[in-house]
Amino acid sequence: MVLATMVRAGPNYWKLFLFQILNGFVQPLLHGLLPYLGLMLVIFRKTLLMTWRA
Repeated sequence: MVLATMVRAGPNYWKLFLFQILNGFVQPLLHGLLPYLGLMLVIFRKTLLMTWRA
C-alpha cells in the first residue's frame, strides 16, 4: 500500500521512503542485536583470557 503510493507520488518521495525503511527495519534490528553483540564480546573476552593463560 505504502509502496504503491510512493511510486505514484514520484521520485521526490524516494528519500522519505528509504528513511521510513531505515526507521522501520534497521532500528529494531540494532536494538535486537546490541545485547547479543555484548554477550558475544563477553564470551570472546573470556575465551581469549582462557587461551592466554594456557
